[in-house]
Amino acid sequence: MEQKDPQIKSDQPQQKAPGDSLQKALEEQKAQSQQYFDQLLRLKAEFENFRKRTDREKEQIFQRAKLSAWLSVLHFHDLIEQALRQAQHHSNSKSLTDGLRLCYQEFLRRLAEEGVEKMEVMGRSFDPAHHEAVERLYTPQHPEGTILEEVQCGFTFRGELVRPARVKIASILPEK
Repeated sequence: MEQKDPQIKSDQPQQKAPGDSLQKALEEQKAQSQQYFDQLLRLKAEFENFRKRTDREKEQIFQRAKLSAWLSVLHFHDLIEQALRQAQHHSNSKSLTDGLRLCYQEFLRRLAEEGVEKMEVMGRSFDPAHHEAVERLYTPQHPEGTILEEVQCGFTFRGELVRPARVKIASILPEK
């Protein structure tokens, strides 16, 4: 029988232990898992930065919109101030009334441009979804529920109610 010298290499490849390939596969999986975890942490940080940036941008847009609305209102400040100056110099109350009427019409026009509309309620039927009754006036001249007086006007914004009209409504006299 021929003995092989352990230092002499044979023609056959050396067999690896089964544990070596499992260990190598485990290390590859650990490396890939660490890579995924690092990627997840980066994405989480990017998303948090995105959320903070969009929150800041939303707040800036909101503040600009508020400023735009207030700048529009300043125009009416100027008109009313001008009307008051004119009233001090003229004792004619008709010119003051006309000036204030013009201011009011301009104010309503600007509101309408922004989608805010004053509700027309006089003579219409009371609707609790759009009106708030503050008083009942007993009268035989008008049908029950007819709006007789507007105490405070109501407004809609692009067709949606933003403030109900406060009204006085007709009620038939109670029978005695």
